[in-house]
Amino acid sequence: MNAIRIGRCIYCGRAEGPLRREHMIAAGLNGPWVLQKASCPACEKVTSAFEGHVLGGPFRLARAGLKMHTGHGFPTTAPLLIDRGDGGYVSVEVPVKDYPVLVHFVEFLRPAHLDTRPYAGGIDISGHRMIQVAGPDPKDVGQRLGAKRMRWVATHESHSLPRLIAKIAYTILVADVGLDGIEVAYVLPAILGQSQNIGRWVGCDEMEYITDQTVLHGGRRLYSGRTGAGSGVQDLCLRADLAPS
Repeated sequence: MNAIRIGRCIYCGRAEGPLRREHMIAAGLNGPWVLQKASCPACEKVTSAFEGHVLGGPFRLARAGLKMHTGHGFPTTAPLLIDRGDGGYVSVEVPVKDYPVLVHFVEFLRPAHLDTRPYAGGIDISGHRMIQVAGPDPKDVGQRLGAKRMRWVATHESHSLPRLIAKIAYTILVADVGLDGIEVAYVLPAILGQSQNIGRWVGCDEMEYITDQTVLHGGRRLYSGRTGAGSGVQDLCLRADLAPS
């Protein structure tokens, strides 16, 4: 299943006018699966915007380090914040090939739809996990640079990441059962930015992490009849410090 023809926009239902292909997982994340004639220009503009925030923001160096697909090129160097113990952090440029690429993966509470907590909108953050995906051992880099501590900072814009997750899940479902097999796509307003209730549908149900480096993408489908409702978080800035010695 690399390409499936839909024939109308999977987001707004429009069938007339130009329809573009839709990558289920963004091409910038090396997603190979495509829905043909599945997104109108207006909806494509919306989904491309939040995908761009994630791919060009917190995931940019990871994509560079993993040599993922890009139409715009990647930087050859990247700034690394180090503290040599002489008065705070300074930024040094490190070649990407020598850069310890660590990614902050945000951990959300369970989707409010599966929970019983009060829900007022937004998405609830429960924590984050930092995982190295490319580059040399951070301790080796720190010792080479004479660093006592190193810092990584990542900023996630608004609801871009959970909307991207929702879009991936929705497009995979469309490929699986077809548009006519979905009676009501409750998550669509949140994907399109028409609603701020993304946390009702997106969250972390089980904290499982793929450790097999040969697996790039994974997903599964679960069913639940439970309903429920959390507080909103609009912007998140993550920081991690590491003492290399």
